[in-house]
Amino acid sequence: MNPGVISGWHTHQRTTDRLFVSHGVILIVLYDSRADSPTLGLVNEFRFGVARPALLTIPPGVWHAVRNLSAEPSILLNLTDCAYTYEDPDHWRLPLDTDKIPYRFSQG
Repeated sequence: MNPGVISGWHTHQRTTDRLFVSHGVILIVLYDSRADSPTLGLVNEFRFGVARPALLTIPPGVWHAVRNLSAEPSILLNLTDCAYTYEDPDHWRLPLDTDKIPYRFSQG
């Protein structure tokens, strides 16, 4: 990801994402829209990178977006639990400024 780039809100109904930052610093924002979840409606921010490595598991139904906070390109690995199927894509998107998620990325 290039500096400042934001990869917008998306979720899956069946797929679990596992995100790992291998270079740079990435902001990962989660929003839980799962009706049966104890964290329904909550937002979490995580900053991971070379100085603070972690593997973040994102279950189905949790919206997520990522932003490169580095002044240089960052590398974000997405290790899913199942392969993408073009015939039946498990990938749902919302615009960054959606009213369905109570979060706004700051400018700059």
